[in-house]
Amino acid sequence: LERLLEGEAVVSTQSTGSWNDTNTLLHVERYANNTTCKRCPVNMCKSAITQLHGEDTYASLVYLGDGSNDLCPVLKLTSGDLVCPRAKYRLARLLSTKKDEMMCNIVPWSDAGTL
Repeated sequence: LERLLEGEAVVSTQSTGSWNDTNTLLHVERYANNTTCKRCPVNMCKSAITQLHGEDTYASLVYLGDGSNDLCPVLKLTSGDLVCPRAKYRLARLLSTKKDEMMCNIVPWSDAGTL
């Protein structure tokens, strides 16, 4: 991980917008309208977000995730990239069955201290 983070490091978190109204109801907006990716839900394709925010800008990407909705962008990472799936969560289990499709390195984590 240190080798990948030499030089400039950027941390980016993307999520849907939300707000509470006067009745204390939580409203959640769609991040985007996904009509092309079959792996991702209709509100967000994380591959599209990853490409928009870093694929052509940085030499390497480090992707942390834990859910099945993180599989799509991880399958598009290249040999210079790193995926850190949270151990014992859905993404880690999915990646164990997709090793033949993976080009990036995999480093599981269990808590922030291990990262």
